[in-house]
Amino acid sequence: MKLKSYEEFVNDPEGALLEIADRLLSESYPTDLYTAPIINRTMAINEAYFKLINSKNYTTAFSYLRLQFDNCLACYAGVLVKDPLALVNHFIAGKDLYRFKDARRNNLYEKYLAQEMNKEFPSVKVAYKFYNNFIHLSNEHFKNSSYMKNNQILINLFENDSCDSTTIEVHTKNLWIANKMIAQILINFWLADKKEQLEKIEQEVSKGRSKAEIVKSINEKYPNIKNFFERGKRL
Repeated sequence: MKLKSYEEFVNDPEGALLEIADRLLSESYPTDLYTAPIINRTMAINEAYFKLINSKNYTTAFSYLRLQFDNCLACYAGVLVKDPLALVNHFIAGKDLYRFKDARRNNLYEKYLAQEMNKEFPSVKVAYKFYNNFIHLSNEHFKNSSYMKNNQILINLFENDSCDSTTIEVHTKNLWIANKMIAQILINFWLADKKEQLEKIEQEVSKGRSKAEIVKSINEKYPNIKNFFERGKRL
């Protein structure tokens, strides 16, 4: 599947993952309960970012990249765990991600996720740390709340941020890169894992086991997923 170019992304940021979402969610499986929120949040952040850029609220817009890189880490968490369905079961119970352990028994803290993801996606750790500066009060906020005049620092309140086009493009490209990372993980891991699990189910069915039995066994092992099937979703 061809990922959107930077130009395509800028022209249609809300639709950046629609094709991938359509392919990923074309068949039902409980991991949808984890990937669908990631896709929705990704597209919502894209939309909000460009609205803020258009209203010249740059500092707030740039803070949204921290949320998008957070999405990257949450998406990558599935790659590290031994049992993705157990992660989904944990997630929909409303439990914090960092309380879940990966295949090597490490808690999924953001710092750890950034460290591990950086091995496959170099720069994500630096980007994640850098955009913390826009979430927490920092020098980035000082820059847009003051200016120099006659060698004096003056306060700038209730004015639109000032930002040059090159800086805006750098941040927008970083948003696009985050989207590409999410898209790659969704395709290369979550979609691949989903196909593998559905194939295993079909193999079980071909051996004479009913889908009702399979659903029951999944429900027993992952009780929080039970409502996924009860709401009309079926394997």
